[in-house]
Amino acid sequence: MALPADLPPLDVDEGHAEECRRSFAAFVRRAWPLAGTTEPLIWGWHLDALCSHIQAVEEGQIRKLLINIAPGMGKSKLVSVLYPAWSWTRTPTRQFLCASYAYDLAERDSVYCRQLVESEWYTRLFMHGDWRLKPDQNTKSFWSNTVEGHRISTGVGGTGKRADRIVIDDPLSAVDAHSKAARETAIGWIGQTLVTRFNDQATSGMVMIMQRLHEEDPSAFVLAGGDWEHLCLPSEFESDRRCVTYRSVKVPANGTPAHVEREEFWRDPRTVPGELLFPEKFPQSVLDDAKRPNALGAYGFAGQHQQRPSPAGGGMFRAEDWRFWKPDGTAASVSPRPAGCYDGPARPLPELDSVIISVDANFKAKATADPVAMLVIGSSGADRFILDRRWGPFGFARSVSILRDLVAAWPAVSKVLVEDAANGSAIIESLQREIVGIVAVKPEGGKESRAWAVQAQVEAGQCYLPDGAPWLGEFIEEFSAFPKGRHDDQVDAWSQGLLELRHPLGVLDAWARVTG
Repeated sequence: MALPADLPPLDVDEGHAEECRRSFAAFVRRAWPLAGTTEPLIWGWHLDALCSHIQAVEEGQIRKLLINIAPGMGKSKLVSVLYPAWSWTRTPTRQFLCASYAYDLAERDSVYCRQLVESEWYTRLFMHGDWRLKPDQNTKSFWSNTVEGHRISTGVGGTGKRADRIVIDDPLSAVDAHSKAARETAIGWIGQTLVTRFNDQATSGMVMIMQRLHEEDPSAFVLAGGDWEHLCLPSEFESDRRCVTYRSVKVPANGTPAHVEREEFWRDPRTVPGELLFPEKFPQSVLDDAKRPNALGAYGFAGQHQQRPSPAGGGMFRAEDWRFWKPDGTAASVSPRPAGCYDGPARPLPELDSVIISVDANFKAKATADPVAMLVIGSSGADRFILDRRWGPFGFARSVSILRDLVAAWPAVSKVLVEDAANGSAIIESLQREIVGIVAVKPEGGKESRAWAVQAQVEAGQCYLPDGAPWLGEFIEEFSAFPKGRHDDQVDAWSQGLLELRHPLGVLDAWARVTG
């Protein structure tokens, strides 16, 4: 490969090569034109942050690194093309396994990386006859050098030889983020396959880079493990989510062996809310366009640019739209309202026209099961009030007991709606001769379409929660994350109840085929 005109001449001294070996950022600046693209390098401080963290992985100061950053920031070239090539300038015996959600993308970056390593600039500066590429081990997905270093490419679900460094570039596509099966496949592959491919469990390192796409995406999975360092770079700064990272360093001690301590490594330099990450390429006008419904929209922008699975304050159901009630209308005295909520006075509970219970049941009672949601909902004109709530991974017997208690506690209940599915069918059968007004509901359409049918009532400020209830945070969080959240049971019970209050039986029959 010919040397680009804007690179230093090939007769540069060893000092230039040493600078590139010492600093990944310096290497990136020099090698970028040779890394398989004609796009010019536009440097931003985010690249300094990415380079310093990747270098910390290479040097063993960070073992497992998760990077959340928007597309278009140069991330694939950095981690999949430039990083393995740079590592070999220092440790040519290093073995890499590079993976992506799509095999063809992983293979593409493998080709770009090999082109860089074969370039005249790279070979003259960094090989010096000590090592070279093996001519007989040269496929698009697997190539190696004469000192047993190698670079293997694979897609989700694939495996390969063991490695010193594993690089995962986008383990989940934006399209597949809505598929539970695809998310579970990617997570299972990371947690059960890739982590077993380390050459040395104590010293090998891993880098995963992606944008947030769902509350149960691979990022959430690795962060739940607690042993990953997290570099999170939202396109617009959010002060309450300011990123701070740490690294491990050896500290010498007088007369004793050095020990390892964790120290602060980096913090987001931005201080002003809304301050941009990369204004040279993504100015405010571009980001505002991305937020439009006919572009990424609120949810897409929140995930891909802000690195949160749902928009701040909620998407379909915003935290600021809920209102609050209290028997005497005074301010909450139990606990403050969740962040972002309406801060006006609580409304006194009015005389109610109707009170119902809406139940969304589950299949089994295990810690991993979907929870059961039971909501006592009252109506007064166009306004709706949650009067009581039970939520948890209850089994059949526990669900029956709790429902009995709710009916006894709220004698004004005129109807109990139970979705005729999962444990709900058994609950109906068990209680239909005991509880007056128990109704089996077989809703048509998806959860999301039913939620949209009642969303306007929340947005209009017609839906009230009990001020000071200890469960408000998890309730509002579930609604704010819907439909990308971990749970949707309370949303389903809520929409089922509001649709009944809007169209009591008769009309509800047409929508949901109610029997009872």
